[in-house]
Amino acid sequence: MSSTSETGHAKNVANFQDLISYCSKLSKYYPTKKALSVANLTTQYGNATVNLTSLKDVERDCGNAVNARQQAFASLPTLSTRLINALADTDASKELIADAASINRKIQGKRAKPVKEKATPPEGGPTAAESKTISVAQLSYDYQLDHFEKLITLFSKEPSYKPAEPDLQLASLNTLFALMKSTNQAVINQQAAFQTAIISRNELLYKEDTGIVDTAASVKKAVRSIYGASSPEAKNINKIKFRGLPKKKSKKKKNEP
Repeated sequence: MSSTSETGHAKNVANFQDLISYCSKLSKYYPTKKALSVANLTTQYGNATVNLTSLKDVERDCGNAVNARQQAFASLPTLSTRLINALADTDASKELIADAASINRKIQGKRAKPVKEKATPPEGGPTAAESKTISVAQLSYDYQLDHFEKLITLFSKEPSYKPAEPDLQLASLNTLFALMKSTNQAVINQQAAFQTAIISRNELLYKEDTGIVDTAASVKKAVRSIYGASSPEAKNINKIKFRGLPKKKSKKKKNEP
């Protein structure tokens, strides 16, 4: 039997399998509730296992999407400065160059304390602070896209802007912008998929009455009812431990005892 010292969602599912295995060997285990039958418990276990596997896949894809976006955006600050220098070497008006420089300053802008984006959202679901961090990081990418698009639009209006360097040409800039936009959207989509998978996981494992944690508690009650609370069967099945979904700690307000 699995060690009861481990914790976590996967451990709950593994212990649920232990519970099913134990019940299947009890000659008198015929619970009144159909939901507690070995067959239904096995189905419940299968659904939870599929979900945890899917959650890992989505989490991996989310991390890959974040990495791809970071790579797509990485060259933007340096590229933006090169673009301003290239524009200054054309017949562009002082006003147009000033507008472009203003956009570049926004692209170069940095927070006092840069926000590090996590590769994936918090696995148990984001806290308010973590959600804010993710939102700020996302907003930063949205702003960068907006600034870069404005810069490209500005350069496209200048007939004398015809740089020799391939990566500074408008066609290359539009290609890069398309890549940045698509990778940004991919992160948004993957983060949404990840949160959806977490909600599904929490329902399968922790939903009141029907989640495997509450179901396991009901199975233990059924065994105590059939064999007696002090029976070896009841004592053995009670050794199979389950943990509920950790509750988020709420910060105390000032002057609150």
